[in-house]
Amino acid sequence: MAQRIKIRYREKTNSNPAAQTSSIPNRLMLIRKVLVAAITGKIAEEHVDSAINIMAEALVIAEDEIRGLAVIALFELGGSPAKLVPILRRAAMDPNETVRRRAVRVLAEYGEESLLALDTLIHALGDNDPVVRMEAVNSLGKVGPAAEPAIPLLIEMLQSMECRIWITVRACLRKIGPACVNYLSPLLKHFNPLVRERVINFIGQMRYLDEEVVQQLLECCRDSDEEVRKAAYRAIEQLERAAGGIPVV
Repeated sequence: MAQRIKIRYREKTNSNPAAQTSSIPNRLMLIRKVLVAAITGKIAEEHVDSAINIMAEALVIAEDEIRGLAVIALFELGGSPAKLVPILRRAAMDPNETVRRRAVRVLAEYGEESLLALDTLIHALGDNDPVVRMEAVNSLGKVGPAAEPAIPLLIEMLQSMECRIWITVRACLRKIGPACVNYLSPLLKHFNPLVRERVINFIGQMRYLDEEVVQQLLECCRDSDEEVRKAAYRAIEQLERAAGGIPVV
């Protein structure tokens, strides 16, 4: 049904470009119909591509609420990730924060095709909206080790004193893997002892055996803050357990 509507619509509007402005209400009506059908799962498989095209159009001409719903519809429609990811990448740059939030969240759901959006997800870490930033962190965690280029910006976010941000970023880094440990060195000298303690605890939990990391932890054992020193000793013990009880110092 969506395909037949779209074909008739093109024949009526494309034949007279000067009349397209007056046809915008008709286009919006079509968008709303397809939107409802997509979200409720009533688009037949043979019409999915046409519905995707209409939702892509919605992201250009519709109001904020419809654009936000269009992102949900695109995800529900399924279809080829190779076709969906470029559309959602554009949506992740939308002026409306709700649209960006939803697009950034969905972009991590396409397996290897999500790698095509890696630069978009990394860019979203600097978004003005804090929810968009957290959605980007979660999505990068789903991407996994291939998200290593995002580590420097994620490390910067670890300096936040907000517990929710710390926990979310730490979970993301764990999913990216041990490569993140080598980026943590600057934070071991952070002016705030709480940041130093948290980073040391994280290193111990990652159980990544590296001679340079061990040397840095030994230096932390002489930190001016008692809690930081305790954390360093614990981290070294965790590394030794990970090494099967073999001393690492």
